[in-house]
Amino acid sequence: MGRKTALVIAACVGISEVGCRSGGWDDSFASDHSETPVRRSPSASSIDGGELTATEATSLRDALMRTRPEFLRTSPTVGGSGAETAAPSVYIDGRYAGAPDALTLVSVSQVQEVRFFRPASARLTFGSFCPCAGGVIAVTTRGR
Repeated sequence: MGRKTALVIAACVGISEVGCRSGGWDDSFASDHSETPVRRSPSASSIDGGELTATEATSLRDALMRTRPEFLRTSPTVGGSGAETAAPSVYIDGRYAGAPDALTLVSVSQVQEVRFFRPASARLTFGSFCPCAGGVIAVTTRGR
């Protein structure tokens, strides 16, 4: 491979990497005098304490049922008969707390943020020994 080809490939990889890390396209710079700012939709994989509090639910599990029920769904597992599913695991402030039923013990007023990690991301984030075949619901409490 020639030097020019290697430089072109490196430049393309760098540009695509920056685009992927940016978190989404924001075209607010493209319009000269836009009167309406670009609004991004809330993340499907996270939810903040303010949105949870607005549900008027008392437990975090109830608030998630109203706002992000997909966080609580079981996921098909790889291997076995193919008909097996796994519930997501719950981590509170980085510590394993058990199954989604543990969320009934968490008051919405204590929560700063909740993030959902799909199984592959959960393994990378929480380690290869995490029980995360169904993903992970990661709760960050206030004052943390």
